[in-house]
Amino acid sequence: MRFLTVAMAIAIFALCGCSSETNTAKNTAKSAISKTKDAVKSGSNSAKSAVAGLINGRTKDPNVLATEVFNAFKSKDLSKFSQCIINNRNQSEFEAMVNTVELTAEQKATTLGFVYRTLNSWSQNNNALTGSFFNNLLKKGESQYGINWANSELKNIQVDVVPVNDFQLKQTVYQMHIDFVSNGKEHQLKIPTAYNLQNGILIGGAEILR
Repeated sequence: MRFLTVAMAIAIFALCGCSSETNTAKNTAKSAISKTKDAVKSGSNSAKSAVAGLINGRTKDPNVLATEVFNAFKSKDLSKFSQCIINNRNQSEFEAMVNTVELTAEQKATTLGFVYRTLNSWSQNNNALTGSFFNNLLKKGESQYGINWANSELKNIQVDVVPVNDFQLKQTVYQMHIDFVSNGKEHQLKIPTAYNLQNGILIGGAEILR
């Protein structure tokens, strides 16, 4: 589980956290924060209509993505969930994001090295880690929280922009809380990190809070 938690943190809209930080990197990070906040403000507040915003399985609206994640659990659809989470197929998008920040060759190599290892971990052996991660959350919801996914009903989505400082890099990411009801009881899914990539937002993992 620790590995899964570590795997969820990836440097997007990065800014070097060490003393060699440049003005260009600072400005890039500020721009990223502004764009991410603007995207949250412009996101749909209607969870029921959110799925209409999908284009080729991707979206720039965090509310739409959160709804898709919930629907994947509700229908126990691994294929749908796999379209919402980071994967090797998104490597070029991560590279594009890292390339927007002025980093030394060593810093860039370190960041991209971590990105590649993380994407590979989710993708290798026919996405085995993604499948086991998804199925374990389904079972945990049922056994620990008494969730009946089939009759669960989405109630609310809260999207926040949060700063993250990890691996000597600063970044801003989306964080989502998904409230739903099953068998008359309130439950919540949390998406700790979701990355605003070139072709749409993708999550880095999920957890059940209650």
